[in-house]
Amino acid sequence: MLKNEPQVPHAQREVLEDLAPALYRFLLRRLRSRRDAEDLLQSVYLRFLQTPHTELVRQPRAYLYRIATNVISEFHMRRQREPVLYDSQTASEVAEQAPADDMWTDGYGERLAMEEQLKRVLDQLPKTYRAVLLMRTRDGLSFKDIGQRLGITEQSARKYMVRAMAQCRVARWPQPPERRSS
Repeated sequence: MLKNEPQVPHAQREVLEDLAPALYRFLLRRLRSRRDAEDLLQSVYLRFLQTPHTELVRQPRAYLYRIATNVISEFHMRRQREPVLYDSQTASEVAEQAPADDMWTDGYGERLAMEEQLKRVLDQLPKTYRAVLLMRTRDGLSFKDIGQRLGITEQSARKYMVRAMAQCRVARWPQPPERRSS
């Protein structure tokens, strides 16, 4: 045993070892990210080990899943507070790659250029954002239906829609370059 390794009572160690695979799958289903599931699994373990008098817990499995549910909720709340990141360099590159306005003289050409630009923008979106955006705009599904199809909450579907629209706006109408005063 390492010098800095915490002493884990035998009963706690057994509970953690027995439930580890099932708890990991539980987290993975709700987070859909291995890295996040692994990180949160560690947080669940730490909270369980920091609990005073774990020998008084009558249903350790239910107790661990309750801790996991709380950790997931906190994780999602932190994610919701994250700002939408704006990458001006990527937006400028997309704008430079767009065809020139005077290249097309008829409506068909403009529509084709817009479709190409839309495809590029959609390809740059994260997979979940793109799925929510298409299900909402193309398929006309409600956020509740989208959430059920993707295995996320209705509120998450709304959040992804807002973020997808924000990224589309950034890609469609990039900010003009900042003026430098000399």
